[in-house]
Amino acid sequence: MLVATAWGGAQEVVEVNVNATLRLLNLLSPSACQQVLYFSTASILGQDGEPLKEAGEIGIDYVRSKYICLQQLSQLAIAHRITTLFPTLVLGGDEQKPYSHLTKGLPEVLSWIDLIRFLKAEGSFHFIHAHDIAQVVKYLIEQPQEFVPQKLVLGNQRVTLDQCIEEFCTYLSKRIYWRVNLSPWLANFFINLFQIQMATWDRFCMNYRHFSYQNPVSPATFGLPTYCETPVDILRIAGIPGGTGRAKAKSQHKKSPQFN
Repeated sequence: MLVATAWGGAQEVVEVNVNATLRLLNLLSPSACQQVLYFSTASILGQDGEPLKEAGEIGIDYVRSKYICLQQLSQLAIAHRITTLFPTLVLGGDEQKPYSHLTKGLPEVLSWIDLIRFLKAEGSFHFIHAHDIAQVVKYLIEQPQEFVPQKLVLGNQRVTLDQCIEEFCTYLSKRIYWRVNLSPWLANFFINLFQIQMATWDRFCMNYRHFSYQNPVSPATFGLPTYCETPVDILRIAGIPGGTGRAKAKSQHKKSPQFN
């Protein structure tokens, strides 16, 4: 199970995510190694499940390194033993484990919910909790012959941005009276107005909008219970109370999100 990765630094991400990964895979014996579970990222895939060329051209260092590595996997002697896993947006972490980037950012997003609820925006995505990733990996380990080689996108069913906002607001008892369509030109207007610095990849993602895929894989795919399946589950697992109880909990979760 190959999960080692580097997140930042142009030289480090290439050395770890490309060079060291390929060296390790080349050391494996195709006749002795039954299966390799290699973790990539869904950020490098287009909606058709094929590598997204922009990820290799303008992606941040981490994304670009994962794109480069994926392009070389098929040339390895062990290629027919590799199952590549592409996690979508990952939730997870607690006081004893590092929080994912998404989990750490949730309190900041919720602090803006009174404004966000009046916005509409085109876009869609998938997410998955680390607990559910572990369930899927355990299943793949126990059933190695069924999934070699394959490319599996790890995520729950597609969620739209508007759906996510609406479900958050329903859970938090925040009424939506009207909504303004945050179109690309309006978003660009505010970016220019407030002089927000955006990397080329970030701007591409904003314009691409739909990071969604066919046949995402979650525990439900294999008839297993899913730990975190809906936007409401995200808040519930975080221990964020619904309705008026949220005001009291807001400061607690901003300091230390309580995801399991």
